[in-house]
Amino acid sequence: MKISEKLSENYVVASCYEGIHKFQSRIREGIAVIVKEKEEFIGLVTAQDLLLRPHNLIIDCMVQRPSLDSENELFPALLTMFKTNYDFLPVVHQGMFEGIVSRQELFMEFIRKAEDTDESSLILELKKELALRNRFLAIIGHDIKNMFNQVLGSLELLERKIEAIGDEKMQSVLNLAKRSAMQVNATFENMLLWARLGTGQLPFNPEKLLMKEQFEKVIGQYQLAGSVKNIRIKSLLEEDIELLADRNMLSCILLNLVYNAIKFTLQGGDILLDANQGQNHVEIIVIDTGTGISLHRKNRLFTYEQSSVGTLDEIGAGMGLIICKDFVERHGGTIEIESEEGHGTCVIVTLPQGLVLTNTNLFHTSNPN
Repeated sequence: MKISEKLSENYVVASCYEGIHKFQSRIREGIAVIVKEKEEFIGLVTAQDLLLRPHNLIIDCMVQRPSLDSENELFPALLTMFKTNYDFLPVVHQGMFEGIVSRQELFMEFIRKAEDTDESSLILELKKELALRNRFLAIIGHDIKNMFNQVLGSLELLERKIEAIGDEKMQSVLNLAKRSAMQVNATFENMLLWARLGTGQLPFNPEKLLMKEQFEKVIGQYQLAGSVKNIRIKSLLEEDIELLADRNMLSCILLNLVYNAIKFTLQGGDILLDANQGQNHVEIIVIDTGTGISLHRKNRLFTYEQSSVGTLDEIGAGMGLIICKDFVERHGGTIEIESEEGHGTCVIVTLPQGLVLTNTNLFHTSNPN
């Protein structure tokens, strides 16, 4: 089957200089934006592009991507899309734009065909490609995380020596370097998780976890970052609560929520962690005394829009809350944000006590770490 027979209809059309905000909700649903100017095809914008280039105009969000020939067979085209990690690609023939193809739609068609015919060798090849990419992501993640840990460790050692000398100017510069390193590390962690999530290879391994232990870990990890602003991070949980959840995903949720709280809390503020046991659910609560969220920003929190600048000019790509929402929903839970500008923020994550599995991986592999 040629890909010209499987052109996607899952798109909307826009011009180069339209605002991206008009299309963000559709893109979040997995819709592509075909960008045209005077009927000439210019490019595509998808959810992946908004992570890499979160701008206001469509033309500024576009990422250069390869095209497929309409005469390509289904499986080679699908393999190309998995190798390059593009969710949509344009289809051309003799230089003329014909449409776009969706990786998800091609994949479902490939599975349907494989069930009707003897194409087990093709499935094995695709599995091998996915496993290889997952392993590659794991190696990159391990090596870069080690480098960040070395950099942060060196900065902390240098900070102690400068404190002993009493050089306030150097200490200020060092604090800035530490904040920058932590921001880069947090952004990298989110991008790595998002990449693995996009491959369908992120393992979902629920286990019994104790909330006190989870709170202690996240507080320990961000104690240094909080101290830069003299922010107190503490747990209000007195009686421990047991929860069935994926350890890595729950850790990522808590780390992102506490990172956001630090980012938008002023000097000398407080961040409080708590949890409540319901009849059939557990509520996880993160409260901060920060700047709060305006109604305009609140309506755009879970969109691919660049994050606001923090109280010490911290910046971010705006991925953290999107990833939190995705991981919470994979547990069958919900995330709510209560906030008023100038009066802090309260984030409530509700997870069912009896886990509801909301996603399955067709090519599930064990965690390579």
